Amino acid sequence: MKRNLINEYRQYLMIERGLSPLTLQSYSQALLKLETYLISQNTSLERVTFEQLNAFLLSLNVHATTYNHYVTVLRNFYKYLLKEHYVLHFHIEDLEYKKKAMHYPVTLKINEIHAMIQALPNHLYGKRDQCILLILYCSGLRVSELVHLQLSQLNFKEGYIRCFGKGSKEKIIYCGDILSVILASYINQIRPAILNMKSSNYLFINKKGEPLSRNYIFNMVKKAAKKAGIYKNVTPHTFRHTFASHLLENGADLRSIQEMLGHQDISTTQIYTHISNQNVKKSYLEHFKDPDDEK
Repeated sequence: MKRNLINEYRQYLMIERGLSPLTLQSYSQALLKLETYLISQNTSLERVTFEQLNAFLLSLNVHATTYNHYVTVLRNFYKYLLKEHYVLHFHIEDLEYKKKAMHYPVTLKINEIHAMIQALPNHLYGKRDQCILLILYCSGLRVSELVHLQLSQLNFKEGYIRCFGKGSKEKIIYCGDILSVILASYINQIRPAILNMKSSNYLFINKKGEPLSRNYIFNMVKKAAKKAGIYKNVTPHTFRHTFASHLLENGADLRSIQEMLGHQDISTTQIYTHISNQNVKKSYLEHFKDPDDEK
């Protein structure tokens, strides 16, 4: 009886690799699509040639991200077949990924950050939100980390924030004296007035003493950017990108920025070197004057 290689591989991924149902479904759909294509070419999964795999990928007519997903599926599937003692007459690693177009994150200039802060109202909650923007910029915190920030995580004496990022990984962000400068008035005057005799361990709270929602922060940032006349796609994460980009431009090394951002892989952090290079190029083109032009 003919073996059902796709089902066998699915069982392997589920039992031995522990992949999620969504990932299993994605892998199965890609392989079934390949199998259908190969049947139309009068061949099969185990008799396929390298040229036929490439022809299949080209027939998909999809953007680079989806194309590369198929390459990953095919590479992993045929490595599995090799483990199962199937003979391949090609090197599956020769199946190449498509290069994706580089999309650089949006960053802000210092004057744009000031404009957003000034655009916020000067009442109790507006002053709280001004502190939020400053902390987002000075710490590079994710919005999920910011809304869960508690007073016990702030060390004013040493000037750092201790928080837990993705995967509950602990990270320490040193802000120095600027931490107390930003938060002194908020913690001593604004926050108690918002709480109005209630108690809360969270740093940024609403009038009920509850932590602010991610949705509130997102909308607040959007409104501040619009009111400041900034037409970039500004989100809370933009402040994180700006934090990293400005650190790099001011001489911080990539490893330190990686630690502060809590990135597992330094390749994720390296995007900011491209942003920095782009900013240098832009500045050069804007400000360089040809000596002949001065004549």
